Amino acid sequence: MHIVSTKKPGQNASQAISLACEQVTDHKFIVASVFHNKLCWTGSWLKGKGLNVTCPDGHAGTCTANVKPTTPLSEYLMGKEIGLQIDRQNVLVKYAVTDGDGRGAEGINDALKVLHPLWKVERQADPIHLGRSQFRQTTVCCFTGDYSICPTSSYVCGGGHTNCWWLRSMYLGANKLTNLNMDDNDKLIMQELLKMKLSEEALMKMKFNFNTQKCEAVNRALSVSLSKHVNFSRNFEGRASAIIHTLNNGIANSWKQKAECIGFKISQGSFKHLEQMQRECERNKVYQNTPERKKKNLQQTGQKIKDHVEEKEQSKFKDRYQKGQLDPKLHFIRHLFKA
Repeated sequence: MHIVSTKKPGQNASQAISLACEQVTDHKFIVASVFHNKLCWTGSWLKGKGLNVTCPDGHAGTCTANVKPTTPLSEYLMGKEIGLQIDRQNVLVKYAVTDGDGRGAEGINDALKVLHPLWKVERQADPIHLGRSQFRQTTVCCFTGDYSICPTSSYVCGGGHTNCWWLRSMYLGANKLTNLNMDDNDKLIMQELLKMKLSEEALMKMKFNFNTQKCEAVNRALSVSLSKHVNFSRNFEGRASAIIHTLNNGIANSWKQKAECIGFKISQGSFKHLEQMQRECERNKVYQNTPERKKKNLQQTGQKIKDHVEEKEQSKFKDRYQKGQLDPKLHFIRHLFKA
């Protein structure tokens, strides 16, 4: 048995959410969501009373768990459920974008292949996860300080001593870097890194430039109603579904639809206030995607890097981090054995 927790057998997590967001429209709607929950308050209470019950659905009353406590939370199984949800909407998925360690795309493909044997889901790579620690489109010569072929071969460097990206980049300029002194081994490593990003195979995996940023944004929104330090065993799925409904429909429309479902009527004043909140939210989304705002964000990031570098150079205080400062030393242990 593989133990991944020091306090209990199995996984640390007892709840999991898997999302599927489309990238065809500008809104990027959440088209499918799967919730796996191992927690059941009723089952735990009955076990505490000495009754031999099992979850899910192994006892009287409502059982909020839909996964056995001993069953690992699986991205593959959640991907299969997402595939079934998408098929019920009469939609076929051709491309699925995931990070490097997820198996959700494989689950979607297997679910749709059962219903449509000739269909195949192609997995695409997320350029942000794939290239986070890699260098962007450039050449090995540019990194060595030779800008002669940059005007015709590079998308980010114009060449020359005044227009090269070494001087124009706020990140490199802040650190006063103008070239790298690379030997043959460094150049070989650089070429292999560039192949990971710019080879034909890598480009085919990122040909649509899709990413998982929308799913990451939804995860941050879910943390508002599903705090990590609180286990919501009863209303876990309801809280998450409410956030997803709000993100898909907007604050005002979501509240209106929810109120109509339970027979509650929102006053005109309250609804106008909700509409104003929704307009401000949409206006802020548009503003964050403007070139001016993106440029300002980059400038602020570059300034922060510059400030940290200058502070590090000027500061006389040098703190040193060291692990295991209170761990027993080897000579002390030997002394105990000798005694």
